[in-house]
Amino acid sequence: MIERVSFAVPKGIQINSHLLSNGVKLPHLSDLDIKTLFNSMQLTLDGIEEFHDTVRMRHDGTGTFAATLEQIKRCSKLTKVLIRFNVHSDSDTVVVKVMNFLREQNLIGKINFYFSPITEENGSGCQYECISHVEVVDACLKEQERLRQAGDLSTKIYSLPLPKCRECSVDLDSHIVIGEDGTLFKCFPDAGRPEFGVGHIYTGIDKTSLHDRAYCDDDPFKDSRCRNCSIFPVCGGGCPKYRINYKESKCKYTIEQIRRLVLCSL
Repeated sequence: MIERVSFAVPKGIQINSHLLSNGVKLPHLSDLDIKTLFNSMQLTLDGIEEFHDTVRMRHDGTGTFAATLEQIKRCSKLTKVLIRFNVHSDSDTVVVKVMNFLREQNLIGKINFYFSPITEENGSGCQYECISHVEVVDACLKEQERLRQAGDLSTKIYSLPLPKCRECSVDLDSHIVIGEDGTLFKCFPDAGRPEFGVGHIYTGIDKTSLHDRAYCDDDPFKDSRCRNCSIFPVCGGGCPKYRINYKESKCKYTIEQIRRLVLCSL
C-alpha cells in the first residue's frame, strides 16, 4: 500500500485512505508515512485496560493496551483519530469507566470516539456476552444525560443522528478494505478472513465475487419494516452484513432514543 500511495500522490491521484488498526504495529511507520498515507485512522480498544488486556494479548501473553494508547496520543497529532471502544457486556459500567479514562488522559476534544457492541455479525464472535446496538446507545444516553444534569454541556458521547443517504459505504463500488497481505474485502470485519476476499491489490476486484455483489446489491427497502419506519432516514436500516446474513434489518435506535438524543442536543 505504501508503494501504491507513494506512486499515486505525486501524480495528483486522489486517494482517501482510512486505517483500521489495533495500533501495535504502527511504530513501524514514521510520522511522515502516517501524514502521507492516511486521511484518518481508527484504533480499537476493548473498554479500559483491565479488560482490554485479557482479550487483546501478544503471543507472549502480555497486554497491548499501553501500546495502543501510546499510538493514539502520537497519531492524534498527525491525522484524524477515531477510537472505537468495543463493548462486550455491562454497557452502563463500561461507558462510565471509559469516559472517566478519557478525562484522565486529557483526550476529550483531541480525538473522536464511539462505542460499538460486540455482535456475532461483525465477525468478532461472542467470546463474551454479546449485546445490541440499542443497549449501547441506551448506556451512552444515560451517561450523557447525567453529564448534562451536572452542567457539562460540551461533552458529546452521541450526537443527534442526521439524515444520510446510506448507513454504510460497503455498497459503493469504490469502497474497498485492504487486508494486511493485500487481499481486498468489502467489509471491515471480513478483513483477515480469506473466504470473504473479493480480490487482491495487485490483481484488482473480482466483480464476479458473490461477496462483492451481495454487498453492492444490498437494499434495506426490501425489508417492509424499513420502508415504513419513520426514523429510517437516520438509521439507514442498520448493518448491511447483518441483513445479508439474517435476511432482515436490525434497528440501531428506538424512537424513544431519538427523542432523548434530541433533548441532549438542545
